[in-house]
Amino acid sequence: MRLLFLDFDGVVHPLHAESTGLQHFCWLPVLVRLVEPYDDVRIVVHSTWRFIHTDNELRALLGPLGPRFVGSAPRAPREQAIEMVLGANKGTVVSHIALDDDAKEFSGSTVNLLLVEPHLGISDVRVQDALSAWLSGGLNAADDGSTLVVTATVVGRGPDTPYVLVEDAQELQFFVIKRVFEGDWEALDSGDVVELITTRGELSRVLRARLISSSGGLDE
Repeated sequence: MRLLFLDFDGVVHPLHAESTGLQHFCWLPVLVRLVEPYDDVRIVVHSTWRFIHTDNELRALLGPLGPRFVGSAPRAPREQAIEMVLGANKGTVVSHIALDDDAKEFSGSTVNLLLVEPHLGISDVRVQDALSAWLSGGLNAADDGSTLVVTATVVGRGPDTPYVLVEDAQELQFFVIKRVFEGDWEALDSGDVVELITTRGELSRVLRARLISSSGGLDE
């Protein structure tokens, strides 16, 4: 089977849904539509909702996706909890992906993270395209242990979020989180050129990043 690790807040509804006028799970139909053709995909909830809801309640909250629910992640930090599930199911899980909006919960480990914007979640077309690529099988071997060196330009920094968005010459975009950056994180600005070490595949993860040229000239 393949596992989809699912956060709720910021993924299937906005992070602060009450203040936006949108209801909880308002974007769940999008996920239902994307997953529906793939019978081998099962869902593990790693959202903090697992701390206040039983597995039966989580299954009910997932609506049409309830039959795919196979349990909630252990009570541990998100990245560690996901790794624990994967470690316990090595012989069964052939591929996985984690949907989450909180970059600081992840340090760039072996977790195949699809980071979403907390105000857009799964409604973001970019996220839908990346998830569709994984679901269709194109990402089954996305992280085979090999890496790729990529040169990219900083195009923006998320407000109040510990990541920057960068884009390479082929207009492929990557999220760079603070923990994997080697250098002065606060000095990064739009137009800066960075070198990335990424995993191979359509949904690459950035393992390391460093500044090679600032927007004002070569970095000394």
